[in-house]
Amino acid sequence: MIFVFRVISNEVEDFFRDVEIKSTQTFYQLHNAIQYDADWDSSQLATFYLTDENWEPAQEISLIDISGDALLMDKIKLDKFFGKKSQKLIYTYDVMADRSLFIELWKVKDEDEDSRQKYPVISNGNGDFPSQVMLQKKQSRQNIFDESDFDVEESLEEGFEDN
Repeated sequence: MIFVFRVISNEVEDFFRDVEIKSTQTFYQLHNAIQYDADWDSSQLATFYLTDENWEPAQEISLIDISGDALLMDKIKLDKFFGKKSQKLIYTYDVMADRSLFIELWKVKDEDEDSRQKYPVISNGNGDFPSQVMLQKKQSRQNIFDESDFDVEESLEEGFEDN
């Protein structure tokens, strides 16, 4: 079977991607397909959360095992958790800022035995991915002292006079 996952973002209006992937492939392969299409740095931490129909996280599937008992992306095949249309998944790609993509099993279709298509593949899409890591706006340095209240040269001179 081929799963067609619809990927959307709550940050970028009109953004979506459809990822086609074999049901026997892993969450890690889905992760890599998203990372590659988004042109993101694959060294950043990411994790999937299986969810209920209201997008409430239920089970985490991690890139790395921090806790010692996590389900790992490269070990878990998609068909272990998916099989029917409308199942949902959250993909947290910016762990530090808790930013995510929302993924839904859009279609399930039979694999064409004669097809030479390699999976996973992006089959449809619109718009640009959000940036991978939320960058803080650079704030201009401001002198915490009002110039009329503080004279650097005068302060230095006074400091030397005390010695």
